[in-house]
Amino acid sequence: MAAVGSSPPRAMEHEARGADAAVPPALPDWVGQPMTAVSDRFLSEGHGEHFDVTVWANAAARDRLDAGAPYPDGATLAERATTRDVRGERPAGWLVMDKNGGTWRFAAAGAGGEGATDAGMEACAACHREADDGVFRWGAGGK
Repeated sequence: MAAVGSSPPRAMEHEARGADAAVPPALPDWVGQPMTAVSDRFLSEGHGEHFDVTVWANAAARDRLDAGAPYPDGATLAERATTRDVRGERPAGWLVMDKNGGTWRFAAAGAGGEGATDAGMEACAACHREADDGVFRWGAGGK
């Protein structure tokens, strides 16, 4: 008897590493800068394994990805999130962090461009305090 409720395997859609993108206008003005994909798409374990992400970086952040030194002010990292469930695959929005005055600031926007509340961003800051210079390194699918 054939399995019930299974789908044939399919290839995961990938964004091209090195592609450029604009971040949604719902995010603060400090994000309105060119961003480049610096990872392949991978499951975001640090965000509860709720979605796949591609990491994006501006020029200041790209210069430090392999340096092992702290990120400079002006560095911006973003994750473009995609969800996959029984309804299929859908954009989930952006998660963004920007370093200013030696401190990371956090923002998020849903797939429709709606911004997250400041209360939600405190959870980001609390978790990222555990990472080296506030940035968790991504795994084998990353940069």
